[in-house]
Order: sequence, then C-alpha cells, then structure tokens
Amino acid sequence: MIHQPFQARAAPVTTSATSTKRARKLWIDSAWRDLALYIGTPLFLLPFILLMHGRPAIEEVLLYIGAFGALGHHLPGMMRAYGDRGLFRRFRVRFVLAPLFLVPVCVLFSVNGLGGVLLVTFLWTNWHSLMQIFGFARIYDAKPGLSTVWTSRLDQALCVAWIGAPLLLSDSRLGSLLELFYESGGPLLAPALVTGLRDAWLIGAVGVTAVWAVHTLIAWRAGRAPNPAKLLLFASSFTFWWFCMAMVDNLLVGVALFDIFHDVQYLALVWTFNRARVASDPSVGGFSRFLFRGRFTLAGIYVGMVVAYGSLGYASEWIDQVLARQVLIGVLAASALLHFYFDGFIWKVRERSTRAGLSVAGGGADIRLGGAAPGWLVHGSKWLLFVVPLATLYWWETHDARDERVWRAAIVEVVPNSGEALTSYAAALDPGTAPDEVLAWHRRAIEAKPTHPVAYNNYGAALFVLGRFDEALAAFRQAVRLFPGYSVAHRHLGSLLMTLGQVGEAEEHFEDALAHDERDGSAYAGLGAIHAHRGETGAAVASFERALELEPTNRTALNGLAWTLATHPDAAYRDGARAVEYANELVRLTDPPDPMVLDTAAAAFAEAGRIDDALNAVSDAIDLAREIGRPDVANALELHRQRFELGEAWRGGR
Repeated sequence: MIHQPFQARAAPVTTSATSTKRARKLWIDSAWRDLALYIGTPLFLLPFILLMHGRPAIEEVLLYIGAFGALGHHLPGMMRAYGDRGLFRRFRVRFVLAPLFLVPVCVLFSVNGLGGVLLVTFLWTNWHSLMQIFGFARIYDAKPGLSTVWTSRLDQALCVAWIGAPLLLSDSRLGSLLELFYESGGPLLAPALVTGLRDAWLIGAVGVTAVWAVHTLIAWRAGRAPNPAKLLLFASSFTFWWFCMAMVDNLLVGVALFDIFHDVQYLALVWTFNRARVASDPSVGGFSRFLFRGRFTLAGIYVGMVVAYGSLGYASEWIDQVLARQVLIGVLAASALLHFYFDGFIWKVRERSTRAGLSVAGGGADIRLGGAAPGWLVHGSKWLLFVVPLATLYWWETHDARDERVWRAAIVEVVPNSGEALTSYAAALDPGTAPDEVLAWHRRAIEAKPTHPVAYNNYGAALFVLGRFDEALAAFRQAVRLFPGYSVAHRHLGSLLMTLGQVGEAEEHFEDALAHDERDGSAYAGLGAIHAHRGETGAAVASFERALELEPTNRTALNGLAWTLATHPDAAYRDGARAVEYANELVRLTDPPDPMVLDTAAAAFAEAGRIDDALNAVSDAIDLAREIGRPDVANALELHRQRFELGEAWRGGR
C-alpha cells in the first residue's frame, strides 16, 4: 500500500528527555489499537484457524469474509483518489486515464476467457501485500525519527524475501503459480531453471535476513534502537503470511485469511488518516468531512459502505446472461488493478501531506507533475512493466495450441510431491487409453495429500468412466466427507447414484450441489433427468431449460429436452421445431457419435414431419450400435425405424 521510502539522515543520539518523548510516539493510534488493528489481527483470527480443521463450514465463512474485504477495501482508496481535491488536482491525468485503459483491457480478457490478467493481478496482489507491510514499517520508523536510507532498503528487501519465499518454496503454492502461468499461455520452463530459482531465493532470503539483523544490531548499539512496533509487525506479518501461503491446505482459504488481516490494516489506517485530515485541512470535501468525524455510528457507515462495495463481487452469481457476467468480472478485476496502482503513489510517506495525516513530522514537498516532460515521461514508462507483459501473455494465450497434459506434466516434474499438481495432471489424462496408468496417478495424488477432496473426486470420476462403480462411489463419498460444500463431488455422486438406480439419494446430492453452487447447470440437468424418470414432465422441462441457461452445451439437458419435446404422449409438451434445434446441437457436440443421440435426433425429425431425415438418423444409429458391439441397442432401435417407415412419430420411452 505505502510504497516509497522517504530519505532522511540517521537521527543523532539524543538526550534522555528527547528519547522519552520519542518513546511515547511509537504508535500510529495507540498501543492497544495498533496491536489490535495493525499488528495482532492474526491472533483474533486464531479461533477460526483452530476451528478450520475438519470444519469446512468455517472455511466457507472465511472465504466469504475475505471476498467481501478483498474487493470492499478498494473503496476507501477510490474515495481518497477522487474525493481529495488537492490529490486529484495533482494526479488528475492518472485518475482519469487509468480506468479508461484498465477497464476495457480487463473486460477484453474476461469476455475472451483469457487468464493473463489473472496472472498479472495475482503477482501484483503479492507485491501490494508486501509493500503494505513495508509501508507500515516506514511509518513506525518515522514516528520516533529512526529512518535511514539503508534501514529503508533493507526493510524492503526483507519484505520481498519473506513474502516471496512461501510462494516459491511451497510445492503446493509453486504448483498453483505455474498452473496460472501455463494457463495464461506461458512457455514451458526448464525444471532446472525453476529449481535453481527456488534455491537462489532461499539463499537470498537467508542472506538478506542476516544482513538486516546485523544492521539492526549495529543501529541498536549506536543508540538507534528500532521501533518495537515495527519488529512486532514484521514478526506477525511474516509468520501469518507463511502460515496462510504454505500451511493452509486450501489456497483460497489461505488468501482469504491474509486478506482479512490486510484489509483491517488498510481500513483502520484510512480512517485514522482521514480523521486527521478533517481536523487539520479546511479544504477537505464535504462528504469526507461528514464521514470521518470519529463517531462510532459514522465508523459503522464507513464499514457498511465497504461491505456494500465488496458485495459487488457476488453480483456475478446473480446474473444469468453470460456476457453481462463476464463484463462485470472484468470491471471487478480492473477495480483491483486500479487499487494497486493508485496506492502506489497516493500514500507516499516521504511527502509532507501524507506524513501530516499520520502525525509524523517532517517530509519533503508533495510531488507535482505540472506537465513537465521528465515527470510524466518517467511515470509513463513505468506502465511498460504492465503493458508489455500483459500484451505478451495475450499473444501467448491466443496462439497456444499445446495439449494441457504437456504443461501439467511439466508442473509435476517440478513439484512431484504436490497433491494438487498430481491430481490435476491425472484428471487431464484419458482413463480409457491407459486405465491402470491413469488410476496410478490418481492414487499417487491421494497418497501425496490424503486430505485433498479434489483428488478423491477426480479419482472417482476416472473410476466412474471405467465402470468401476463401487470404487467410484467410495471415492465420491470421501470427497464430500472431507468437504461437505464440494458441489462438483455432490453432482458426480448424484450422477453415479442415478446410474445405480438409487434415485432418491441421487436427488439429495443434486440438491446439495445446487445449495452450494446455484449456477451448476449439470446439477439442474441431473434433477431434470430424475423428474423425467418419475414422469414429472413440467419439472423436468423446467430443470433442463435452467441447465441450458447456465450451460448452453449441457448434453444431458439437450438430450432430455429434445426427447421430451419429440416423444411426449401429451401434445401440449411436443414441439418438433425446438426438438430438432436441441437435437442438432446435441449431435454436433457428441464426439465420438452415440447411437442413442442419433436416435434422439431421429425422434425429433419425425415429430417435425421430416420422416426421411428420421429414417436416415435411426439407420445410422442402428449401424453404429452394431459397429460398437451393442446388438441389444440395435434391436431396440429397430422398433423406432419400423414406426418411422410407417410415417409415424415415436411416442413414449425407450
């Protein structure tokens, strides 16, 4: 958040009276507030952390809180950028042009399903987190006047070393980072290169820590003891970051946990800063003057505004129209990038106005661009660090024709003990080509991480395809036992139970899937199949149509609708034209061809009065059934052909 180190000479050794005075100025607010809001927040999260083990509901709560805060805390920065008149006058070109550039770019990536912006946002998020820690360290050093150039540089190096360490040294997190890089079209990296980078980072982190410790001890002996608040900040931040990034099983939960810490720090600092501005600066706008008056009720309004803005992150779940949802997701990604960008220059501790709001003496004059070529040119050139990588990722991803299995195998080679990487690689393999090998990869993933529900779900899916239903059932049940909110595993379990004829329990799991993900089109399709099985035609059609609203290429829903509209005994449900539309799409999506799909198309053609097309489709279905060794299916379809030869549509079930 607070990026630029301020440059000041080391403070001279002072008298005991001055030292005593400085000792009272160690905190941003007060000792208890700083410990609660800036340093010790992880301790308040400890009860949730202790409850997480074996309690997926707690994980879901943390994910929701983290998601609200991650987006919501962008608002106070936006309020400062566009509500501080003096700040806006200084940087109005940036504040106007940045959103005009970032919003269309992020929407472009989102609408086209490209991951480059996600990768850039992920990397910038981590940089933003470490710079916020570094910024607080600068404030704590500035309070008693202890900052020096070397202290600043070493503090920043320490933040870089220990924020980057778990991302590279944890197999799980490095695997996730490589996955995001390759999904964005990144070229394959030689395993030796990645391993060398990990080793170099570890050595560098140890070296930086040693140099920082020696520098701190020398300053201490020279009478410039570091602010204990800064030391506590480093200890809590680095320890909690390592815990969230390297020890929490679920990456999203780890990110959410640290986001809560990060957001509380940010919101508290903005509140403190703006209260000071309102008290001392008569040019502050009317809204800021109203909101930041220090009253408890106004603090509640402030937090409520943040929560309201954060709720936009869930608005996409309420939007069925795909394009509108993608546009909103792009806009929200732009909000994150704007937050990171603005925070890079609106909180410069070296500027006198920023220091005044933080009750820190001194500081240099506020930077003014004033249209001078060197100023805007230097800043504009920094945008190349964003534009060039993003353009490169766009090119790579739009021209990437690699098989997913290639780069997933490369990840496994680098992090062979990552359960996440192993199960993702195994899921990319076709169990029909080498079943024993594929199942071995799945078992290896489970051995690497026995608590990973995704590994059991993927193992169950492979077993399901291979017809090993009892083993698949056990695997799916273990997945939902480990994570009861795992909607995909519930849906797979419902599909398998339908295959086994256990319709009642299958329905329960489809409903569980929708309870945790109301946009799961496949779960709606499964419910549609159950309703059709029971003869509940209205409910079946409604479920199939909802499935297609969410997933226009869902084959179960297409088949169910086409068959119902073509063959239902009640004329009120029949619609030959729509049946043909759905059946044609189903045939197009089915590869390799399926005789039952061709039979559905034949029934649709017959209902639409296209008997010749119906005869051709059912004949192809019969030939295909015999070709793949299914004479029972071929014989059943002969009945359909006989009806079509008589010029009649098919009525009833199969």
